[in-house]
Amino acid sequence: MSQSDQKTKNVALRGKATQSVTLRGEHAALSQADHGIDGNRDSNFYHGSCFHTSNIPNPWWRVDLLETYAITSVTITNREDCCAERINGAQIHIGNSLENNGIDNPHLEYLRGIILDTSALQLTGEQITTNYPPVRTCCLTDRMKVKMMILLFQILAISTLKLVSALDISDKRLENVAVRGKASQSTLLRNGDRAYGHAGNANDGNRDSDFFHASCSHTHNDANPWWRVDLLEEYVIASVTITNRGDCVNCAAIIIGAEITIGDSLENNGIDNPQCSVVSSLAAGETKTFQCDVPLSGRYVTVYLPRRDYLEICEVESTLLRNGNGLYCHADNAIDGNRDSTFLHASCSHTNDDANPWWRVDLLEEYVIASVTITNRGDCCPEKINGAEIHIGNSLENNGIDNPQCSDVDSMALGETKTFQCEHPLSGRYVTVYLPRTGYLHLCEVEVNAWVPAPK
Repeated sequence: MSQSDQKTKNVALRGKATQSVTLRGEHAALSQADHGIDGNRDSNFYHGSCFHTSNIPNPWWRVDLLETYAITSVTITNREDCCAERINGAQIHIGNSLENNGIDNPHLEYLRGIILDTSALQLTGEQITTNYPPVRTCCLTDRMKVKMMILLFQILAISTLKLVSALDISDKRLENVAVRGKASQSTLLRNGDRAYGHAGNANDGNRDSDFFHASCSHTHNDANPWWRVDLLEEYVIASVTITNRGDCVNCAAIIIGAEITIGDSLENNGIDNPQCSVVSSLAAGETKTFQCDVPLSGRYVTVYLPRRDYLEICEVESTLLRNGNGLYCHADNAIDGNRDSTFLHASCSHTNDDANPWWRVDLLEEYVIASVTITNRGDCCPEKINGAEIHIGNSLENNGIDNPQCSDVDSMALGETKTFQCEHPLSGRYVTVYLPRTGYLHLCEVEVNAWVPAPK
C-alpha cells in the first residue's frame, strides 16, 4: 500500500503538550501548552485556544504523542488577531529524544511563512517540538501583552511503528528530584557511629538499608527530630518514598508515626509546611511510597518525628508531579477516553484549592445531551467531588456555570464511574462540572452522552 493510500489522522489530540515557559501574569490561564492541541482552530488568543510562552531565548513547544508514529505532515494555524509574522523562522523537529527539549531531534523545516508543504517527508517519533533557531533570541509572545503565536499544532500521522503503553509513559514521567537536593537534619548521631549517619546519605540514590554501609541518615536522640531535603527550586510533589533501616529489627518501628511535610517555608525547620502523609507502617528494610492526599507545591520536603527519639532513614525519594506545566493535572486528561482513576497515571484533571473550582469541555458544536458520565479518582479522596454540579448550555458567562443544570453529583466511591441523567435533555456546546465551595476538583473521565447534533 502506498503512503498516499493510507488514511492519516490527527494524533496530536490525544497527546500531552508542554512548553518552555508559560506566560506569567493575568493571562497565564489563556496561555497553557495544551491549548495548541485542543482541536479548536479559533485563532483569537483571547478566546482561550492558543498557547503562549514568556519572553525567553529560544522558546519551544512540544507534544508527546505517547506512541511512535511515522509523521507525514504538520499543520499549524497561526494567530490572527496579532503578530502574524512572529512565527516566521520557527523550526519543527520530530523524533524520540528529549535531549535539549526535543530540539536535537531531526529537523523537518523552517517556517518561512505559515504555508508549509511536507507531504513527501516521512519522519518517525513520539516527540514533536517547534522552536526558534538558536541563533535568534526571540519569543512566542508580544512584550507588552499576552500574545501567542501558534494556535493549533495538528500532526497527521500514518502506520503506528511502535506501541508504548500508557503506564510505561507515566512511569517515565515520574522523577525523583530529591537525589539532586541538599539534605540536612536536626542533629547527627553522637557516638562512634556518627560517620555513618550524615543527612546526605538519605538522598544519595541508594536504597541500601544496612546502616553500616554508610547509606542511611541518623539523628541523635532528640525531641522532635527531623530530616529535610532542599530541592533547590519549587516542585509539585505527588508522593514521597521512604526506605527504612533494615539491619536492626528492633529499630524498625522507630520511624512509625513520622510526618512528611512539603512547602516553601523553613519556619520551625519546615515542620509547619502542609502535611503530605504520615508513616503509619514500615517494616525493617522496606521501601514504601506515601501518596500525598493532594499534590503539594514546595521546595522543602521534611520528615519529622513528633516525639523524643532517634530518626533514621535509609532513602527518601520525592516524586515530581510537575514543574511549571501541570503535566498530570491538565484539563484534557479528563476527556482522553481513558477511565484510569489513578492520578499518577496522567489521566485525571486536577485544579488548585480554589473557591468554586470548575472544569469545562467545549464540544465544538451544539448537541442534545441526555446524560453525563463521570469517573472519580480511585487512589485518593473520593469525597472531594461530592456536591459538584453539571451544567450544559451555549453560554460562557460565569465560566459556563450559569447554563442550565443537568444534575448534581451526590456522592461517588473511589474510582467509581457513574452516569448522571439530566432531568430533561439539554442542548448546548459547553459542559461544565462545578464545585460550589472552596476545594480541589479532580475528574478522571467525563463522557457526554448526546443523541445527535442539535438542529441549526
